[in-house]
Amino acid sequence: MGGNGSTCCTGKEEGGTVHVITPLQPAEPIESQATASPGGSQLELTFRVEGGSETPVIFNSRPLGLDLMRQMPMKVKRAHAGGMAEALGIKEGWALIKINGVNLEGKTLSQAQVILKHAALALPGDDAKA
Repeated sequence: MGGNGSTCCTGKEEGGTVHVITPLQPAEPIESQATASPGGSQLELTFRVEGGSETPVIFNSRPLGLDLMRQMPMKVKRAHAGGMAEALGIKEGWALIKINGVNLEGKTLSQAQVILKHAALALPGDDAKA
């Protein structure tokens, strides 16, 4: 997985369940960590923006309209013209640091992709595009 590719948040990626086991904690499938959002059918992505501040962005449906770099931290490669990400003001170069409050620090790219995929699939959306 090189740094020049991109991954989109539509859930088209293939993959199995990833489990993270840490001392003194029960095993929990990683996709369950961020699927439920406090507000119901919402996806909150928190980005580190230029200057180092954190900016949360709320998505209410799919598709997200967002391409991310295939490296950690996952940075915005582009927000699709006319898409939800563009409408919400997401900019190229922003680094994705949290998904529904789950900190991505210390996660592998595969783990972060699984968390994002499952959280995004919990949103209502156009399944033909998802």
